[in-house]
Amino acid sequence: ESIVTGIWVSDKDDTVVFFNRGMGAIAGIPPQSAIGVHLWQGFSEETVGELRQHYATAKESLKPTPYESVRVVTPAGRFTYQSGWLIPLAEDDRFNGMICTVEDVTARKQAEDRLRESERRFRLLVEHLPQRVFLKDRLSRYINCNRRYARDLGIEPEAITGKTDHEFYPRQLAEKYRADDQRVIGSGTPV
Repeated sequence: ESIVTGIWVSDKDDTVVFFNRGMGAIAGIPPQSAIGVHLWQGFSEETVGELRQHYATAKESLKPTPYESVRVVTPAGRFTYQSGWLIPLAEDDRFNGMICTVEDVTARKQAEDRLRESERRFRLLVEHLPQRVFLKDRLSRYINCNRRYARDLGIEPEAITGKTDHEFYPRQLAEKYRADDQRVIGSGTPV
């Protein structure tokens, strides 16, 4: 009961027979209120549709089935993303219940979404700058560039990743660029 991860267990008829405190905290309900209730009772298909699909897969295959960042509206009405495992219980190769672990990954999912949006806006900005823009790692390998820079090299922007100036410029010029890169890296000041 001191585990923070949510855990619920259902029987062969999909009735909840165990619901720990961690699950109560995630669901926003007292654990005892879930005991004896059919697993999907009170949930709309929109609320648990994806989780129900994973459940059906685990139930049919009798194999542990992971689920990642599944959208669930809790019984308390809170919008969440949940990850965990559905672990079927079997008796004589027949379904006899399910153990489910649940982790509320809402904060992580929202942070990932914000990061993706920030990256999208940054990429949009870089693509519309009149300058040629590129980014390299500490070994002077390209990480990415904008279309304007890629066009000058005669490539698509995605093709630059992992390459060095030696693949695009004469040796002497490539070595000068590498020396410039190392000087900038050594100074700690971006250009």
